[in-house]
Amino acid sequence: MDFTTGISIFFNLLLIGAFIIDRVFRIKSINEYKEAKQAQIDTLKEKIDLLANFNDDFIAKKLKSQIDNLKSLIESSDNPEIKGKLEQF
Repeated sequence: MDFTTGISIFFNLLLIGAFIIDRVFRIKSINEYKEAKQAQIDTLKEKIDLLANFNDDFIAKKLKSQIDNLKSLIESSDNPEIKGKLEQF
């Protein structure tokens, strides 16, 4: 085996090694991309489920809960003017 054949074999092995390393990193990045996309899909599914629950009953319960919270905050207030306005409701 002469010198040029040895160099040719060495460079071919080096290129094969570089190709294998490239493929490993490409597969890793593809898997990370898939995981990120799956996380986006899961988030969108959660949003869809949340929006599916937005019906009149859900909204009414939320509003009632917020009004009750406001009433309890106002009732704990020492301001008589605010308490007078609360009694109007």
